[in-house]
Amino acid sequence: MTYSYLISFVEAINFGTYVLGLPVKDASQNLISKFVQGVLDQRALTRPRRKQARPLTVAEVAFLEELLRDTGVDALDRYAAGVFLFAVFGRCRWSDLRRVSHYVLDINTAGTKTIGYLEFSTFSHKTAAQVARHGLPLPLVAPIWGLTNPCWALEWVKVAKEIGIDFNETFEGPVLPAPDKCGELCARSVTAAEATKWLTELLKQNNSELDHVTSHSLKCTTLSWLAKAGTEPHYRLLLGHHSTQKGSLETYSRDVLSAPLRALDDVLRQIRMCALHPDLTRSGHVQEPSQPDCAEEQREQDEDSSSSSSDGDSSSSDSDSSSEDRPSATSWRLVASDDPNVQRSKWGSGIMHQHVLSKIVHLQHENDATTFKCGMRATKDHKVVKATPFLESRKCKRCTKVIEASSLIHSTAALRDRAAKAGLSSEETQAIVDSNVLSIAQMAFAVTPPGTSPNEQQGYKTVGVHRSPDEFVQAAIEAGHPGIETDQLPKPMQEAVNFGAGSTTEALAQHRKEELICLIKEILSTLVLTRAEGLVLDSKGKCLEFFSEEASCDLISKIKRADQETVIFELEGLAIAVALRVFAKHIKGRRVVVFTDNKSAQSCLIKCKSDNHHMNLMIRYICSVEERLGLMTWVERVPSQSNPADELSRRLTASYRGISTTKVDLLKVWKDCLSESETSSSQS
Repeated sequence: MTYSYLISFVEAINFGTYVLGLPVKDASQNLISKFVQGVLDQRALTRPRRKQARPLTVAEVAFLEELLRDTGVDALDRYAAGVFLFAVFGRCRWSDLRRVSHYVLDINTAGTKTIGYLEFSTFSHKTAAQVARHGLPLPLVAPIWGLTNPCWALEWVKVAKEIGIDFNETFEGPVLPAPDKCGELCARSVTAAEATKWLTELLKQNNSELDHVTSHSLKCTTLSWLAKAGTEPHYRLLLGHHSTQKGSLETYSRDVLSAPLRALDDVLRQIRMCALHPDLTRSGHVQEPSQPDCAEEQREQDEDSSSSSSDGDSSSSDSDSSSEDRPSATSWRLVASDDPNVQRSKWGSGIMHQHVLSKIVHLQHENDATTFKCGMRATKDHKVVKATPFLESRKCKRCTKVIEASSLIHSTAALRDRAAKAGLSSEETQAIVDSNVLSIAQMAFAVTPPGTSPNEQQGYKTVGVHRSPDEFVQAAIEAGHPGIETDQLPKPMQEAVNFGAGSTTEALAQHRKEELICLIKEILSTLVLTRAEGLVLDSKGKCLEFFSEEASCDLISKIKRADQETVIFELEGLAIAVALRVFAKHIKGRRVVVFTDNKSAQSCLIKCKSDNHHMNLMIRYICSVEERLGLMTWVERVPSQSNPADELSRRLTASYRGISTTKVDLLKVWKDCLSESETSSSQS
């Protein structure tokens, strides 16, 4: 019988006696006698050697990077090579990659080098049960530069798109989905055993000795390099996602991985420069650098090559002799060529301003050289640039939204679509277009100059109606024909006239007239962009339910005061009221954190009061719902770019993360807010 069986039995006896309190015949004697302890000690001497997965060699990691870039290899194998590289440089157990989310590509250009990190978060890891009460995910962060040029991370993202995997802010699922018999990707993750077989099949092409190579080799590779480089033990614990027994210190550090990641970058740089040889014996680990860092940009190489060429034959012979002295472990491709993935791009024909520290790119406003499209003012830290690398990941999101909205309100198709939603007939819409009003933006100033509101007659004239609905009805009554032919009336009046004649028809006509004006004003104020949306996430970040509704003109007219230009503030409050009501079955009796990207709304909801009367009504309703559901609620602000609900505001969304939208009547919720206020007033 092996030692592990014996020691497990002894541990079970001790647990039953001292923890569970099982009765013992003679409590005065030791359960484990000296003889038994001697047998255990003897068996311990015969224990087999521990089997550990060996780290990958530098040449094997470099081969995976070469494989990732090889367009002649099957795209799925190239993608798998990228996954294995992420596990290597991210120090990941294979179980960490079963389900990830919150993809981030953080890139910066510092001097002659492009540096950055590729990051995911996961709740599916070894110690998930122990840390679940904190609600904190495990960050999986890998440097974008490995051992060769170009950087592996950007190539991996590109290959992922080729096989149909789009890494973005909403990505959630396994990093390496298992392929089915037809080669299509499944929903489940590749298991550790399958990953081991896949990895070894790829490395066979490198003629590697694959004894003791498993999926766990991926995690221990860079940790082994860090140890051989003499990296601080505390950093190695953090990079290996191990406990350091410094909970409060790390909690309040917020980004405790920052310094350890810089240490990892430095070790990788030493390997690229042949200053560190982790595959050699201890006596050969550390040497003098024998080549430049391949992560340097091309212009530094050009300067070096031009200066070396002027030295003549002597410098060439020196270079030859130094290359002969390099150890055989550096036979993989290491060149200082420019990264073909890092291309500088322009943002249309506009003038770009880039912040020198954050690298965020803004687009200059057409009429003001000191203001950006997002409304921010240019500062001394913003520099004009003609082109910049990684433009898509650095664009200001507010500037992007303004440009997208601008393209929408300058489209004739968007005008026709909005007019149809507003209830205008195709003839009335065509009358608008024929009057040379070709977009929603032009519609805003087609009736009256900027700063003034159109009156009724101006509104009717804009849609080709030269007599108001009540004038039609009045003419019909005077002529003794209350049942006037409906095809002679504007579309919003046809139903009203069919209901009857006389005073009833006149009253309905007045109602329909106001509705028509409201619809026209809706187009004029471009309320097509006004929506209310929300979603509920569980503690693991999974979406349980969501809604995304367009705010109707009727709702806007009831919430908006005469002196207001927008109702964004009120709609933030209404969206929260709707969310608490719609998501009641998910949150009843629970602790809930409400996230909003509006700071004013957050402040008012925390104080439970507002100077805005309509917001006050919604706050009362929200408090009432919280009381009925027994909620413990806190309101937190989250930036728009980090708000998962922000994606719902960009388009009409029927489904999100595989869940269908929940239909909500926003106007009914607003009326309930009014009713709640009236009830509270009557009770007081």
